[in-house]
Amino acid sequence: MTFADLTFREKVEYIWMYYKYHILIGLMILIGVVYTVVTVTARVPAALNVLVISGSVPATASDPLSRAATAALIPPGRRAAVEVQCLPVAGRLTDPENYAAVMKLMAMVAAHDVDVVVTDRQDFAQLAKQGMFVDLNARDQASAWLRQHPDDAVHVPPLAGTTGIVMTPRSRFARLAGVRTEEVAGVVQNGPHGELAIRFALWAAETAE
Repeated sequence: MTFADLTFREKVEYIWMYYKYHILIGLMILIGVVYTVVTVTARVPAALNVLVISGSVPATASDPLSRAATAALIPPGRRAAVEVQCLPVAGRLTDPENYAAVMKLMAMVAAHDVDVVVTDRQDFAQLAKQGMFVDLNARDQASAWLRQHPDDAVHVPPLAGTTGIVMTPRSRFARLAGVRTEEVAGVVQNGPHGELAIRFALWAAETAE
């Protein structure tokens, strides 16, 4: 009896018996390809990347911050989003247990994948002394705001100028993040979206209504 003489059911059983592993592998590859295509197609490109590294801000704050910032800063109809990543740390950023967080920050800076960094005052000062942040006094967009809000400007001696903006416990950032702590936002020197990064920092620092 040849394969052609088998009934349809017998042909199916024969193929499954001898080629089931090939079929399963093929299906897995197909599912993987479809998943990748759907994921890449559905992903909204980032217009701004914000990294929050703090022991006070939970990882769950990423979504409300991202949604609110996107609605406030991205024009309607533009397919883009503000992506906020919250990376909780314990203690100081320079502590050994936070090595992974530091490596992630350095990798993102080197790859030009971060525009704004938000952290506490002490860690902010350490990063500022390494030349990570722009002088906001030299940016017209920020300098006018800082003249009206001098108490929210962060100066890190011996550096000249203003390298950070305070996110007070009453700020929009604190309300959206669900925290009552003070953080500082800095615009990264080599970030690809400098103007929008400044707009985010000023928007986040405003007192919440």
